[in-house]
Amino acid sequence: MSFPRARIRRFNELSDKTPGVGSYNLVGDQHGQFKELDRIKSLNKLDQSCKDLRDKGYMALAKGELPRHVEELHQRLKAAEEKAIDLEILKLGADKGRDMLQAECSSLQCEIKKLEGHIKELEVEKKGLVEQKQQLEKENIRNVKEKDKIVREQAALSSKLGLVCSDLTNAKEELLKSQTEVGVLKASKEKLEAELFKIEADWSERLKQIDVLKAQLETSLASIGQEKDQSSNLERELGNLKQELEVMVQEKLQTSKDLQQAELSQQVCKNDLSELQDKMSRLLESNQTIQENIKHLESNKKELIDQRDGLLESIEYLNKTLSELEERIAFADEAKRVCASEAEVSTSDYKDLYEEKTIQIDNLTRQIKEFEECVEELKAKVAHLESVNLLQEEQLVSVMKEIVGKKENLSTIVKNHKALEQQLQTELHLKTERIEFLESKIKVLETAIAEKSDKLSTAEKEHETKIKEMQENIQQAQTEFTKSLNLCYMEKLAALEADKLAFENNLKQSFEEKVVQLETEKFKFKLEQEDKLKEAIDCIEREKTETAAKQQFNYGERLKVVEEEKQNFIDRQEKIFETKLMQLEADKANREKELEQEYFKKVQSLERATAELNIKQQEMSTENKKFLETEKEQIHNAQQELLNSELALRKAQQAQWYEDRKTLLEAEKRQLVAELELKYQEKENLLQRSNEAFLQNQKKVHDELGVKLAEEKQQFESAVEQSYKKNLQVLEEEKAALLKSLQAEFSKKIVELEDSKALLNQSVADFENRISSLEKEKLGLVEKRKSDRAKALVELQKLDQENRDKADRLKGLEEKCTLLSHENEKIFACVQSKDKDLESGHILIVSIHISLFSLKREFARYKEVKEEELLDLVEAAEKNKDCLHNIISEMSDKIQSMEEEMTQFWKEKFEDLEKKLAPFKETLDAFELERKLLQDRDKYTCEQIDKLTKEAIKNMGHQNHRQRVKYVDNLKQENITLHKKLRDTQEELHRQNVLVKKYKENLEKLEGSKDHSFKTPLKPRIPLKEGNR
Repeated sequence: MSFPRARIRRFNELSDKTPGVGSYNLVGDQHGQFKELDRIKSLNKLDQSCKDLRDKGYMALAKGELPRHVEELHQRLKAAEEKAIDLEILKLGADKGRDMLQAECSSLQCEIKKLEGHIKELEVEKKGLVEQKQQLEKENIRNVKEKDKIVREQAALSSKLGLVCSDLTNAKEELLKSQTEVGVLKASKEKLEAELFKIEADWSERLKQIDVLKAQLETSLASIGQEKDQSSNLERELGNLKQELEVMVQEKLQTSKDLQQAELSQQVCKNDLSELQDKMSRLLESNQTIQENIKHLESNKKELIDQRDGLLESIEYLNKTLSELEERIAFADEAKRVCASEAEVSTSDYKDLYEEKTIQIDNLTRQIKEFEECVEELKAKVAHLESVNLLQEEQLVSVMKEIVGKKENLSTIVKNHKALEQQLQTELHLKTERIEFLESKIKVLETAIAEKSDKLSTAEKEHETKIKEMQENIQQAQTEFTKSLNLCYMEKLAALEADKLAFENNLKQSFEEKVVQLETEKFKFKLEQEDKLKEAIDCIEREKTETAAKQQFNYGERLKVVEEEKQNFIDRQEKIFETKLMQLEADKANREKELEQEYFKKVQSLERATAELNIKQQEMSTENKKFLETEKEQIHNAQQELLNSELALRKAQQAQWYEDRKTLLEAEKRQLVAELELKYQEKENLLQRSNEAFLQNQKKVHDELGVKLAEEKQQFESAVEQSYKKNLQVLEEEKAALLKSLQAEFSKKIVELEDSKALLNQSVADFENRISSLEKEKLGLVEKRKSDRAKALVELQKLDQENRDKADRLKGLEEKCTLLSHENEKIFACVQSKDKDLESGHILIVSIHISLFSLKREFARYKEVKEEELLDLVEAAEKNKDCLHNIISEMSDKIQSMEEEMTQFWKEKFEDLEKKLAPFKETLDAFELERKLLQDRDKYTCEQIDKLTKEAIKNMGHQNHRQRVKYVDNLKQENITLHKKLRDTQEELHRQNVLVKKYKENLEKLEGSKDHSFKTPLKPRIPLKEGNR
């Protein structure tokens, strides 16, 4: 049994677009043996349903309830429903896109607000950093001065150390000599004591001999002359002995004095050595601390410079983004003012930078001069020391070596500075490479977006091809349906004729008389019908020719009018665009001239400054040429950086200006495109209405006349569809281009915002790190202050202990002096007891008293010197305390002032923000209301779609074919009513748009706008009849 697929295919084609209706499977060619009965049953049901539908159609035709063009109208309604569904889908997509764009706009506005807040914070941080920079520069100047003082003090101390070391060496040599002399004197003393014992023994023996001689003199007066001679000789010998005794006593006293002086000098030298060692240790510790502070300050300076560069870059980038966003909102006049203000700010910034560089150069020249003075002083001291003693040459050589080491350290510091600059350059290069990499990524994303847009265009083309195929299938189905109707009609006519013949035969048998009457009446009726058909055909042909000519004429004229309006509008827009481009080029030339003039002025000022600096540098000494050459290179690099920054700013300003102009032109272009789209939509609506009216008339004629009219209709529809497709393609291309531009701009903005966010996060982290470092420095200063206090107290205690030790030493020396005086008195008494004639003892005592007096004077002088040094140390400690107190007070005042400035700055910025947002509050509220309404509408539509799908599934699933047909008929009737309502609403919308346009034109006339309203005389839809012309 052959499987009739044509009917099932027709059913599938008709029920494809209806929701919930299933489709029969036509793929399987062979079925099972047990399913043939079901297939036969289904075919019988289909035949019965077709017969029932035919019967209903014939009944409706007989009654006049269902004309033939109703089916065609149903098919048209299907096509219109499909178009309406497509339009609704597009509308939903557009609404969703609008919602997305509104959400993105709101998010961008929030981000702009956040960025403004960040910019305000960064400006505050910039001010704080500028103040900190000034403070650090002041502290650097102070540190340099203190460093110079310390260097001078070190040089003086090194000279003093050299002198002291020379004195120590001399004192050691003298001590050694004195020790050897003391040993010699001790040996001579022992010899003298032995000789004294011998002399005393001889003296006693002599005295005995004198007594014996006296007895002998008394006994023997005769030998008086001899004894006188002997006595004179003995007296002479006694005098010699007394002289020898006096010399020995004097030598003894001198040796004792020399010993005491040597011991005192040794103790004093030991004390001086201990004090000098303590001082040297303290100076070394202070030098280490100063060097650590210098390193810390240099590291802080580098960090601050890096932070300043990063903040300046982020501020510049944020200023660019802000200027772009504000200039899009503001008008051209405000953009010019912003550009002028930015130019003034940039000039003031460059002036400040130039002044800072000049101040740094002056500071460097001062440092060089001070360094030269220090070198000259050191040279003078070296010459003096060389003239004083040859032994100090070695120490001076060591001092010179230290100076050379310091110079080498300075050279290493300069090299490190250069290395750091190179590192900074490498980092800048890496950052530039990173930026280029990001730009390449952006380009790749743009290419991906372009590919996606191409894919969308291809998908749209495929969709259009599918639509064409569906239209062709519909036309085929229409032709088949008309053929089937004609066949059914012919079959019915044949059946009626057969019934008629049977009825006539029966009537002939029963009523032969009435047959003749009926035949005559039938003949008359046929003639009348033929006449009526001929007249109707003639009328229809006339109306067809008239309507075709009129419709073609009206359609051609309307197309011409539309094309003329389109060309006029395009010409006007091109003229306006050309004039705007000319204005932009003129503004660009003027701006470039102004920037070139400013650039040349700045270059001349910089050249003058460099000439003055070169003159100053030529006047400097030859010893510091290398150092000055390095400074020249730094100055030249700074000038190049300034020039590069100026050029970069000029380019950035030009780019901003061109981008702002481009955005304004794009906005105007979008407005024009929107107006064109509105006009095209209106024209398309008019064309669609005219086409619908024309198609209705053509289809009425097609029902009566046949194949010729169908062919003409197909040709006309193909021409209309081609023109409509061309217009749609143009509009879709324009839409695709706009979408691409919007996607590219949106991606760029997203990337820029992400970069700005990253920079802001980096700046915030750097600022937090800076705050933590400052807090650590503050704690370090406090700890340093405490340690300095503790050190000062320890030093004071040490000085007190030293004074006590010195007092104890003085007491010991005084006791020794008293003991020596007692010994001397005893010796003098012994000498007086031995010889009253020895007067030299008194002279010795006087000399001893004089030496004691001189020792007391020297001790008093030494005591005064030490007290003065103690007072100086106490004053220095007090000064350090005052300085620390002043620093702490200044830091606290600065912190308070910074906090107050921050609060005031935030208050002012918040008030400015409120003032700026005040005029846009209504628009923002309106946007929010629209967003809410659109969201509610989308929810309502989604709910309705879900309900309809559920109802369709319930009604179309698991039902008979008749029930499905009934449900489809109900759906068609509902669709017809909805289309009627849609047409009414479209007409009302058109009327309202016309009224709005009229009111707008009246407003423009009253306000005196530049764009004059124009009207094109439209021809009437229905042409005038021949009699009314």
